[in-house]
Amino acid sequence: MYHTSNLPNTRIDVADALRGIAVAGIILYHSVEHFNIFTQETIVYPLSSDQTVADVLAWLLSGKMYGIFAMLFGLSFFIMNDNQAQKGRSFSGRFAWRMCLLFLFGVVNVAFYDGDILMLYAVYGLFLIPVSYLSSGLVWLIIGLLVIQPVELYCLLTGYEIDHTRFWEVSGMINAAHEHGTFWENTLTNLRYGFEVNLRFNIFSGRLTQLLCLFIIGMQLGRQRLFYNEGNHLKIWHNVLWISALVVIILSLVDFSPIALWLTPIYNFIILLMIVSAVVSGWYAFEGVRRVLHHLCIFGRMSLTNYLLQSIIGCTIFCGYGLGCYRLLGITYAVMVGAGMVICQYLFARFWFSRHQRGPLEGFWRKLTWMKFCSAMVLMLFCSTTADAQQRDKYEFMRNLPVYADSLIADLNYPLAWGNSDVKDFDAWRKVARQKVFDCMLTPPPPPAKDYESKVLFEEQRDGYKARKIEIRLSRYYTVPAYVLIPDGKGPFPAVNLLHDHGAHLFIGKEKVIRPLACEDSTVIKDAEAWLTGYGHQFFGDYLAKNGFVVFAADAPMWGERGQKEGPRRDRYDMIAGNMMMYGIDLSAYMTYDDIAGTEYLAMMPEVDASRIGCTGWSMGAYRAWMLAALSDRIKASASICWMVTTDEQMSFKYNRTENGGFANCFPGLRRWLDYPHVASIACPKAMLFINGSQDKLFPVAGVQKAFDTMHTTWQSQGADDKLETEIWDIPHSCPVKAQERVLEFFQKHL
Repeated sequence: MYHTSNLPNTRIDVADALRGIAVAGIILYHSVEHFNIFTQETIVYPLSSDQTVADVLAWLLSGKMYGIFAMLFGLSFFIMNDNQAQKGRSFSGRFAWRMCLLFLFGVVNVAFYDGDILMLYAVYGLFLIPVSYLSSGLVWLIIGLLVIQPVELYCLLTGYEIDHTRFWEVSGMINAAHEHGTFWENTLTNLRYGFEVNLRFNIFSGRLTQLLCLFIIGMQLGRQRLFYNEGNHLKIWHNVLWISALVVIILSLVDFSPIALWLTPIYNFIILLMIVSAVVSGWYAFEGVRRVLHHLCIFGRMSLTNYLLQSIIGCTIFCGYGLGCYRLLGITYAVMVGAGMVICQYLFARFWFSRHQRGPLEGFWRKLTWMKFCSAMVLMLFCSTTADAQQRDKYEFMRNLPVYADSLIADLNYPLAWGNSDVKDFDAWRKVARQKVFDCMLTPPPPPAKDYESKVLFEEQRDGYKARKIEIRLSRYYTVPAYVLIPDGKGPFPAVNLLHDHGAHLFIGKEKVIRPLACEDSTVIKDAEAWLTGYGHQFFGDYLAKNGFVVFAADAPMWGERGQKEGPRRDRYDMIAGNMMMYGIDLSAYMTYDDIAGTEYLAMMPEVDASRIGCTGWSMGAYRAWMLAALSDRIKASASICWMVTTDEQMSFKYNRTENGGFANCFPGLRRWLDYPHVASIACPKAMLFINGSQDKLFPVAGVQKAFDTMHTTWQSQGADDKLETEIWDIPHSCPVKAQERVLEFFQKHL
């Protein structure tokens, strides 16, 4: 029985790049085949290079691109299935529904292009459900049995021949419709025979078992986390590359035509492994390769849309009902047309992602997959009486919000905000507003032990700085594990309290922003490496330390070594936070109090210049940063990446977004007095940097801009608008290297 490792399944850029390569390759090879029109007519514009181009692309693309696509299909299944397993949920029913939807997408696609693979993917994909419950040992055994092409091997050993008469008969009818039929004749023929001819082609070409094999391999690679740059994974890919290349060379020198029926699919599989391992190795080993392949990530993120588009565009270009290019263009010219299709679809993908988070069909498929009526359908299928009994006609809450949310928003007038408050002296207002924030935190800060007593647990020398793991008493109730980075040389140095993110991932905390020390468990180290995707594959804290800053990072309550004994789960955070409220304690407030106390500890360190302390973070870390700057006089400058908005925009039905951080950034009753930008304005006239992303779906740009305008009004009122820097970048919810560089530049200027 398989059990989740509870490691984060962050988006895998190299998988997107591979998916982009696969889709582009499919388009090119479909162009070679004139989108399944194998005419006997004389080509009007042939070239002498046609056969060479056909042979090269057949070797490189045929049977390989679909295979990469299939492997990544299995990887996607694993990620979704494991994410649900980490939440204690089964994904089986939802995935079955998802395959039904994929089959319908395939029906639409086959209406244009008879070579559709989506319907077969939908049928074969259902086999992943029972396989996903098996142990890795049994899965590898199944893979081994499927890799040897058991059907073809049986035919080879016994002399049994599969009758392909029906395949050629149906293919002929389809081809005739492509050449001479109207659009509707093509559509009806494809709908009638498309699935059958594809199934028979899979048997004909040896893909009957290989497709399922590739699905399972993709799932297993996900289990082994081989697409993440963790541990010895890169070495594994290097070994796969050299071994597969050697086997390909050997087989290329051997005449295996007598056993081609059996060996050709295996030969294609080995070439596929060579291509995948080369891409993954190059991606993680060379920055230049990453920069080039990054463009294909965009293409790959919209693979479903691009696959359907190529069918519509390609068939319109080549079929008789369209431009009829099947009889005009030889293979070389046809490939040029295919390359043009790839470029045009790539440009469309770039345009689309500048405005949306997901591709059009990808987003639609996702919404249909997770729509709530699906659960009701499953329940009605198995226990309709119970389901009916549990449904009610009246309700008060929808999409995690009260139905009267707009009325609640209208009642928020923020009477204590600067400009709304009766207090007109700014310094006096800051004191009143800050005290109100503390009042809404429910409890006074837990008193620390004298001088924040601490002990060094481990220390190691790194490139230009020392890294320490310490244990510090920030409260009389508990001690807190933390990392401290100290630059080499003579201090005192400027310092940064680096605050980690939420990410719905609680297994690590401080390790999200500082490279784990050698004393940590290997699981922690692997998890931290995997989490780096959101940080552009760079540890933020180590970057700051290399550039002359003392860096402090501690686990927030419920993260890392301050987690729950039973294991990290996002839903348990809210349950525990609710239980803490029964003691009159706000767990989010404890996080902020610890951030304040950690800053006080920083100021006491002999290596730190107490007059030059800043704070920064991404996502929840950004929230913590501007909150800390507002509540602690120790902070001179603050930088926040991707966390600022107004409540009226965030908590409305308009954007289908709600507060997913839950109790992690919630002070009871505070919103009746101050909104987020009002609280951040308590930090005025300190130097503050805010960066948000135009593609960040967590924070609507309209709400971000409104918050920025509110803060600028405050800083302007104090003649300090030059100290407030607000920027909206063309990025999703992330903290890329360029954002970290911008933060460093900001701190070098203000600390």
